[in-house]
Amino acid sequence: MNPDQAGPAAVDGTRPDGTRPDDTDGTGSGGAAETSSHEETILRLVGELLERDDVGPDDDFFVLGGNSLLAARLLWSVYDTFGVEVPVRVLFDEPTVSGLARAVEELVRADVAQAGTADAEPQADPAEEAYQR
Repeated sequence: MNPDQAGPAAVDGTRPDGTRPDDTDGTGSGGAAETSSHEETILRLVGELLERDDVGPDDDFFVLGGNSLLAARLLWSVYDTFGVEVPVRVLFDEPTVSGLARAVEELVRADVAQAGTADAEPQADPAEEAYQR
């Protein structure tokens, strides 16, 4: 059967035949042939947190055993590691390692862009303005 015709996906993305759209063998770790450095770091963070060494880029954090408390710990680790605050909603919307890595990469890029803009256009300190009056 063609994997694209395997039927509707469950909430976790798994089809009735046990595969995911990007995973034709059902192992949960197929799909992305190459990982980014953000993704590799998040793979390590998730593996350490869940005490698993079989975490793949397309594995769902919650299917692997994650829960809301562990999600908060993971997002704290992400903040500690990358310096960006990822809203918990992002992890619920994109529960795979690769999905979280994409979100982190976007937030890091936005942070860098914002820092560049802030350097180019210094903002006046409201306290300084009040003092000068």
